[in-house]
Amino acid sequence: MESPRELPNLVEPPLIEVAIAALWRDSYGCRELLLTRRPPGTHLAGQWELPGGKIKVGESAQQTLRRELAEEIGIAVQDLESLVVTAHRYGDILVRLHAMIANVPPDLVVRNLAVAEHRWVELDQLADFELPEANAPITAALLQRLRRSSACG
Repeated sequence: MESPRELPNLVEPPLIEVAIAALWRDSYGCRELLLTRRPPGTHLAGQWELPGGKIKVGESAQQTLRRELAEEIGIAVQDLESLVVTAHRYGDILVRLHAMIANVPPDLVVRNLAVAEHRWVELDQLADFELPEANAPITAALLQRLRRSSACG
């Protein structure tokens, strides 16, 4: 008797909607981007990322970022503009990232409330940091946009 053939898994993984903030500032003639480090005990712990979080039911990406930025790093950002929307699959999880961009004042005070640490990173140093795979299209769009008129002196 033949054994039944395995059927492919036709069930789609759950979709998680996430809002990401690309916050940048001009500092002494260079453009810097804010990165935060994921705390221990979380998915992708220890990796650097653009701050943000899961979009709750009924929230827009902007509303999510206002909430998450206040909770995670203690800041308020009003002028968030859409940058790119991309999707990535991590094994049995599918994430759709809604990346937004904002220019922030150079003296913005960032606190590590729900992140392990944060750093302001020059655009040319971004490749030195281990970012989640899902961020690749976001950082590409970000670099293209911010490098157009950036000159580090």
